[in-house]
Amino acid sequence: MQNNSKCVVGFIGKTLTALDWTTGDVYWQKRDWTDCNLLSLGDRVLAVRGDGFMGLLNADLKGFELVASDDTVKDRIWAPPTIVDQQLYLIGRNQLVCFPLDQLKKSNGVPSGTQVTSMEAMYGNRPERIQKLIELTKGVGEFPFEEYLAVASDRSLQLGEGDYQAMFENLAKRDAAKVAYEIASDWTQRSPQSIPAWQQFIDLLRKSEKSERADIEERDRMVEVTVELTAPLTEPMPEHIFMTGNAASLGPWKPAALELQPIGEGKYKATCLLPRGDFQFKFSCGTTDSFEVRKDGRSTSNRRHRISGPTALTATVQAWKK
Repeated sequence: MQNNSKCVVGFIGKTLTALDWTTGDVYWQKRDWTDCNLLSLGDRVLAVRGDGFMGLLNADLKGFELVASDDTVKDRIWAPPTIVDQQLYLIGRNQLVCFPLDQLKKSNGVPSGTQVTSMEAMYGNRPERIQKLIELTKGVGEFPFEEYLAVASDRSLQLGEGDYQAMFENLAKRDAAKVAYEIASDWTQRSPQSIPAWQQFIDLLRKSEKSERADIEERDRMVEVTVELTAPLTEPMPEHIFMTGNAASLGPWKPAALELQPIGEGKYKATCLLPRGDFQFKFSCGTTDSFEVRKDGRSTSNRRHRISGPTALTATVQAWKK
């Protein structure tokens, strides 16, 4: 948006920036207004941040001054705001807000980032909605599948593998195989590269006496994977080295899952069948307290590789947990 004949205020990436629109020279940059919409109000700028924080700014070539603000709107603001007759209209995730501009009050400063409200204001009450869904899988009556679809379709909630596992465990206890099958089928469609989703679907196929279809699914998805590892030369050297991961054939996450065989000094190799998809894995010496770590002893994140066909994985371990 143009503030005077030369100055334009807008975003470069996630940084609020004022620059000379004729030369591209940057006058100033601010990082406290990430995820923000801007409206011109004469010689001032109204900024509405994604977490609902509103600020009235004086902006020029030297910088900007926060004149007034308000943080009473605690919601995720999705759409650009609109002003009609000095009334600010905001479309939030959970509400439609009409806010009189004359109620903006003298400001005490800008809250950093998007921390003026909680994750609930940014993305809705994720724990509550997901926990409610998990609790519904414990019920004795008919499971409201439409409630599952409402939560699973909400991209801001992002049902995780642990959430699905909790639901499947509850459904197994009440012998609700049909509902579990429907959820697993939907999960595989929403996350086609998820190995845990596919494995849950295969397990439920077998439990519903559809083993022939499960065999076909497995035969189509399983591929040969070769793993070659370079391990640190330590004294004493580990007697055994294993690979574990999120595939059923590896535990999943069983510390002593697939043993690698030594093929040279500090070199190990193994071959196995794994399903196509987003494979996560780690190496260990066979116990939960002997996983690979960084040289300084810090834990490492799971290794990740998308398997799309027969694959050769190479990896190097820096150190073992002591």
